[in-house]
Amino acid sequence: MEMSSNKASLIVKDADGIREILISNPTRRNALTRDMLRDLVRSVHPQEIKEANIKAVMLSGDPEGNCFSSGFNLLAIDEAEKKRGLDPIQAPAQALESCPVPVIAVINGLAMGGALELAMACDFRLAESEARFGMPPARLGLVYSAEGLLRFLRQVPPSIVKRLFLLGETIDAELAKDYRIIDEMFPTEDLETKAWKWARAIADHAPMAVEGMLEILRMLVRPDPLSAQDQAVVERWRQATIQSKDLQEGIEAFREKRTPQFQGE
Repeated sequence: MEMSSNKASLIVKDADGIREILISNPTRRNALTRDMLRDLVRSVHPQEIKEANIKAVMLSGDPEGNCFSSGFNLLAIDEAEKKRGLDPIQAPAQALESCPVPVIAVINGLAMGGALELAMACDFRLAESEARFGMPPARLGLVYSAEGLLRFLRQVPPSIVKRLFLLGETIDAELAKDYRIIDEMFPTEDLETKAWKWARAIADHAPMAVEGMLEILRMLVRPDPLSAQDQAVVERWRQATIQSKDLQEGIEAFREKRTPQFQGE
């Protein structure tokens, strides 16, 4: 289904527990619009994910646009947009980080500006070997948001973040992997197959265990020590899985040397 009726749209496809979200704006190199970003927030909302029984999400660019995304549509930046703060990426980036199931960014071609920040908000980033990455705010005359800069600093060495934002250069996939911007790179013809393999592996695991560990891992990577409330969340997840039917199924499947059939209970 398309979550926007405009030519620039977000295309959402569900298949066997995996949600594929395509950034689609082919005539503008899959440039992002406010409507598309609003729809992205909705497509990864916890209630929406639960109701659709989604176990993993893949975010990629429409192949017709020949790239992941060139970033926020600069032609949409007018006085009204400036008054809004020119920070349209924060809500969708936060939504990706709060998605209750793992999100994989599948990067074909170019990933620029706000689109690269969206990828950084995902749990994994897979890219084709020909992909390119860049952050152009300095070239445009814009100071980027603190939250956006932090999203990079949490995962990439500060000197690399400075290089990206202050030099404004576009780097290739090999450098992006060296800089920990992406997790893996694959030949173009293999990218989609590899991404689906990752998503399928996640979707086939015990849903409660995946969701619980994902929430805990996201807490642990924060610079602040775990609070008493955080520790209570960890213990609640552990107790829930210890008492779950899925754990029993996993143990029995291991004993019987068969593939487990998890139910999320």
